[in-house]
Amino acid sequence: MLLMNMPRALLWGVALMVAAAILGTAPLLAANTSFDRGLKFYQNGEYEKAVSAFAAAATEVPKSADAHFYVGLSHYQLKRFGAAGSAFDRAIALEPKNGSALLFRGLIHQSDGAYEKAITYFEKTVAADPELAQLAIYNIGISQFRDGNKDAAKTTLTRAIAADPKSDTATDAREFLAKVEEANSGNEKRWSLSASAGFQYDDNVTTDEIDVSTNLRDTAFVFEAAAAYKLLQGEPVDLEIGYDFFQSFFDDQTDFDLHSHTVSLTAEKEVGEIDTGLTYLYTRTLLGGKDFLGIHSVTPSLGYAFAPTWYTNFSYNYQDKNFISDNDRDADLNALGFNSFVFFMDSKAYVSFGYRIENEDTESTEFDYLGHFLHLKVKTPLPIKAIAQWNPIATVGWAYFVKNYSNETASIGNERKDERTTLTLDLTADITKHIQAKLAYERIEAISNLASSDFKENIVTFSVGVSY
Repeated sequence: MLLMNMPRALLWGVALMVAAAILGTAPLLAANTSFDRGLKFYQNGEYEKAVSAFAAAATEVPKSADAHFYVGLSHYQLKRFGAAGSAFDRAIALEPKNGSALLFRGLIHQSDGAYEKAITYFEKTVAADPELAQLAIYNIGISQFRDGNKDAAKTTLTRAIAADPKSDTATDAREFLAKVEEANSGNEKRWSLSASAGFQYDDNVTTDEIDVSTNLRDTAFVFEAAAAYKLLQGEPVDLEIGYDFFQSFFDDQTDFDLHSHTVSLTAEKEVGEIDTGLTYLYTRTLLGGKDFLGIHSVTPSLGYAFAPTWYTNFSYNYQDKNFISDNDRDADLNALGFNSFVFFMDSKAYVSFGYRIENEDTESTEFDYLGHFLHLKVKTPLPIKAIAQWNPIATVGWAYFVKNYSNETASIGNERKDERTTLTLDLTADITKHIQAKLAYERIEAISNLASSDFKENIVTFSVGVSY
């Protein structure tokens, strides 16, 4: 679990586990038909209907703490934390030792950053319900750590582990305790380094940016490297600076050798339930050893978890493109889009899908276009026992891009239209903890009324990388 970096994921994981346990013992109002309907709706994931049914049950039996608790739990699943907190408060007022309501009230305060209030509710949970005591103690430790009291957090997490050393909660507490101890030692990792090298086969060497397709095959040596360092971590924002390098050397088509440098600065901050981000990139590219292209890029973004396993990022991107020897192609690009992730297999795998609309305004109106981009990707571990030790992972992707050019292209005497479908397959395996092998295949089918942009291309790359 990414306990340090994904507090909401932790919060939802705890919530689902507790909810499952509660439902497994289910209530207390068996004769109440509204309550029974609410349970059925809840168990079927129909949380909106569950809210209405449990609210009716609370009206029919006003002093039922369980009815109010389940109103809160249903709101909680809908991420209406304010309404959920109010319902939990009513349940606690009717039944001060309702451990489940106390725990959830604490979790909401913890998510809001009100750590002292959260700890108060977790302590009441410990006193009220022995079955939830370990989970509550664990969350006391988390709240203490986030509130800056690292020594107290270590003691509390150790206490949580001792309560039931073989439980899943104890496992999570050990992982969190390791993070606390690392932070206490002053050795919390702020940097990352990676590099890879390999060989690439391309059956149609192409440079998209200038609409050149050779119809010639070639092989190339490729090398990549990246480094990143967190200038700030936590308050007031997470701030990271990065650098990426890429180089390809073709055997014959040396005019298509790519050499690029990218520097980046990224700021991120959680604002309530929303992840906010701002990224600046500058990329400078050489083609065939000659200065080719410079791009400034600014991307603000917002991320939100609509459900425990569904996360979506919305972004706007602005690019200023400067072609060094072809000023007609200099351009401003504006794009809006989203990218959604649906996780499964205990978050070890995901499906992602997204859409982007972009408008490019070039110095020469011949290259102005409006584009639409769709993509779908599935990433999953390969459950093959014979090679499980290498953690094999497969990623399959599909992308479709259409560009509708706004003005006549002189060479064809018509408005240009490009369509492109790209299929990808990546296979990775861990050779050691820090060394990874990767085999990548890419198939491009480009359809255009401009001959140089109408082509098919297959690229196969094998590389070995190291990361720290």
